[in-house]
Amino acid sequence: MSQIINNEPDNTNTNYTIKNIDNARRSWRSLKYFIMPTLVFIFSLADLLGYHTINTDKAVLIVLAILASVISLESTRTNRRIDAFEADWKIVKRINTLSETKKSHLTDVIIDRIKADNIEQQEGVDHAFSVISSRHLTQMDELTANISNGCIILRQAQAADLQEELVTEFSSRFDAVSNRDLSFWAHEYRSEGYFEVLRKAIVQRSLRVNRVFIFSIKDVEKRRDEMARVLLRQHEAEMGWAIAISEDFGREVRALEEAGCNLDFALFNCNEAVSFFLDTDSPHKRTFKVLFDLENRALENRKMIKLQAELFSRLVGATWLSNSIFCQNYQKYEEDWKTANRSKLHRESSTPGNVSVSDQVRKRLFDLKTRLQPEDEAHKLLSLDFDHEPSVLLSDSQSQEAIAKDLLRMRDLHYSYSNGKLPTLRGQ
Repeated sequence: MSQIINNEPDNTNTNYTIKNIDNARRSWRSLKYFIMPTLVFIFSLADLLGYHTINTDKAVLIVLAILASVISLESTRTNRRIDAFEADWKIVKRINTLSETKKSHLTDVIIDRIKADNIEQQEGVDHAFSVISSRHLTQMDELTANISNGCIILRQAQAADLQEELVTEFSSRFDAVSNRDLSFWAHEYRSEGYFEVLRKAIVQRSLRVNRVFIFSIKDVEKRRDEMARVLLRQHEAEMGWAIAISEDFGREVRALEEAGCNLDFALFNCNEAVSFFLDTDSPHKRTFKVLFDLENRALENRKMIKLQAELFSRLVGATWLSNSIFCQNYQKYEEDWKTANRSKLHRESSTPGNVSVSDQVRKRLFDLKTRLQPEDEAHKLLSLDFDHEPSVLLSDSQSQEAIAKDLLRMRDLHYSYSNGKLPTLRGQ
């Protein structure tokens, strides 16, 4: 095994393989360019020999369409196979650039993996051991495969340790969205581990923590005391919080959700990684997934992170109530984004998501100011707290009862805005 890993690359075979790849690409291009003149020639020959009829025209066109479809499909498949081979070939070539220590380690890993498979297949091995070891080996293989694609997926029980690693390595800012999970936050024994990880990161590394809570208007009506207790706990830990109302989302948010975005997620350092839970309807099967931006090595990850960053900015622009910590952290969002993306700015033209948070907030505030009439009671509420961005109302209350009153003010404003007399955000 060590001889295989340590062998020098065969330059003759390498050149031969690359030549075959180039020849395969050229062959498909030639075939595409050859088929059209051939069909035109057949068509012209039929016309010259007197076989030119409407039926022959149709037949030639049908054949042309079928051949074009087949060629296009096969060309796409071939290019995908060639691209996959090239990617694998680069990895094989990279093995020879590793240090001797690293090669030796890889050799030991491969040998141990083969030994583990052999133990399972040997007679007399305890059945329970085979079942348990097989399950864990499969999980290890899946973890390795996911990591090679810039992704980590773990069971919920393992999520706390990974979350702590994430906020340690991505130490600038943490922007999260919690979607309709008031029960999780209201029962402190369920959220304590996660909450404590973030609290320590704030104290020890000055991490900027912000969370948009998505609640329904029914939550505000019936569970106001629970909400107030959750928000006060966040405020006392110096976490920024804001509230968005789920019934109020416009088509832009819905379109992003339909495009595969998750409404319950967290962004690390603006857009360097994103995390979310899968199988949230089944607590025992919940898994924690993290996608990392590896630049050009995992383009699907970058695409998803960008969509989630855009969703975050849309949701911030749709908030109704927040604390001052959230406002202060929001005002530093663009600055933090530029810091996190400094190494990428000279290679590409990027923005924080597809829309900036500040643009979304300004749009929201302008919309509220222009649509609410001066004599409306909601306009009087706005005039009290309209000197700040990024939400309509500000709450820095130091008691659960006071925050509950702030939630009532938010409800009144939302009701005035969407009671039918004033246009709502739907359809925008």
